[in-house]
Amino acid sequence: MIPPCAKDVRKDGVPSTVVVKMKADNNVIQWASVCTAPGLDGRAVGIVHLYQDIDAQTGIVYMVITPRKITTLGNYKSILMRKLSAPPFEVEVEWIRGLDRRLQRLFEWGDCWADTAQIQTAIDDGDKRTLVKCFPALKAAISLGYTEHLPAVAEGQKPLLCLMDAGVAKEKLYIEHELSNSHVFSERGKNWECTVCNSMLAARCVCGAQRCKLHEKPPDPLHKTVWKQSENDGAPFFVHDPKWMHKEHKVEWIRDELSDEATLTDFAQVYVRFFADKMCADKRRRACLELYRTFNPDFKHKKESELPPVELQEFQRVFEPEASPRCHWCSKQLLPEQGKETYCSSACAKAANPPRGCKKCPGEDFSLVEVPRHCAAAAGAPGMNGMARCKSCGHAAFCELEVVVGKKRKESSSSSSAPQHWTKRRRS
Repeated sequence: MIPPCAKDVRKDGVPSTVVVKMKADNNVIQWASVCTAPGLDGRAVGIVHLYQDIDAQTGIVYMVITPRKITTLGNYKSILMRKLSAPPFEVEVEWIRGLDRRLQRLFEWGDCWADTAQIQTAIDDGDKRTLVKCFPALKAAISLGYTEHLPAVAEGQKPLLCLMDAGVAKEKLYIEHELSNSHVFSERGKNWECTVCNSMLAARCVCGAQRCKLHEKPPDPLHKTVWKQSENDGAPFFVHDPKWMHKEHKVEWIRDELSDEATLTDFAQVYVRFFADKMCADKRRRACLELYRTFNPDFKHKKESELPPVELQEFQRVFEPEASPRCHWCSKQLLPEQGKETYCSSACAKAANPPRGCKKCPGEDFSLVEVPRHCAAAAGAPGMNGMARCKSCGHAAFCELEVVVGKKRKESSSSSSAPQHWTKRRRS
């Protein structure tokens, strides 16, 4: 069962619930289990073991505690540090922070700050991963597509089980069994296929679920969570949505949502979802690029003008869906009255799509080399970086001179440190 969480609406910015990341032993876990007793500090306390820490046997756990009184976070940190560093605990504390949206989603406790607009966008886009993050208890219902009432569930207008109203009786029973892990399987049949791994010899439940021997038992939850509320003055775990976060904390949050191979466009979409509304519109794209350089050290671009044309167009449309398309060669804006969708001119179209073979030397390939001055002028594109030139006879495409006079030119290539072709035009 997921612990009860609520929005932290304190106006002074002090978190009502704190999280301690530490290497804990049994003494700390036992102390946390009685922390809500009368006369002690906690109104609610929980211990979370993340699955990756369990597999790696790091010993790292997270203790989440809603204290009875907290004046400032710094003051409460000092109290906890003295208590945990003294005998009999003597544990290694990595950090103490307020419980925020990132940690709530990391613990798979839902997302109480997700509004109806974000949920409706995820429904329209078919983004089931985001919906499961917001409603982890409804993973089975979301996987079957019962998402119509999720915005009302987020606002508290409808109960969770209203999602089953959209299904037929058998599908409702399947969801009930999935939510409660209460499947009752018969003997395995040789013609029944497992709905998880598609292997044969599966057992069948009356709700229609079919599982092989490997998947017959319900899987263990990803994270192990134990929590308890005080019997006298119990409280939920309060989640705050800070207006300002350290850059490192933002990158940690986005890394939780994406893989390490995420593209700039994927990164920007998550950035817009969580941080864009907390920053001025004219600074969002620049801040996103700066964060992505921290996320991906191999990414070296510091300005939008340094991005390749297609990547620049996708990046800008994350922030402004109606942004003008860009020429796929020089990155110049394509205005609606031009009636063009890919290239701004025939010169850019030719430069981006050089001929594959030389008409004078059948079977010979062209190479992309620096544009000589006379060829650049003939092509009508001064400064265009790169053109097609036959490796054997030196014939240059897009040039008025059919044959290069004199001895053959050496094949050359532009330096990796030289400016890219799309940076040589001034953008509009």
